Amino acid sequence: MAGDTSEWTIEFEGCAAESPECRAASFGLSAAGKTALSVEVRVTSQIESILARELGRQALTESEREKILSVAGRRLIEECLAKEGRVEPVLLLTSQIFLVPGAEKSLLRECGLL
Repeated sequence: MAGDTSEWTIEFEGCAAESPECRAASFGLSAAGKTALSVEVRVTSQIESILARELGRQALTESEREKILSVAGRRLIEECLAKEGRVEPVLLLTSQIFLVPGAEKSLLRECGLL
């Protein structure tokens, strides 16, 4: 069952290092008459490496990571709400974001990094 994402307010709360292989961003979701939710969006070092290479580097800075997770995490949460009408407390940002040719560059442009 698809959901209406416009009723939800999605707030980026920051990033944390879960481990050397995984980084995470926290988001708070709220909607009138609904229980507030906390969602963690994780990204693997492999995905980070792909994005860093697009920027011509070997690794992302903390600032770049925050910008990317803020935008990509919000997009992932919105997609889950639209498709399923709900969102799990932990989501993984996977290579699915790169299915469309040029998606990496598009994401980096949207983040103001290109």
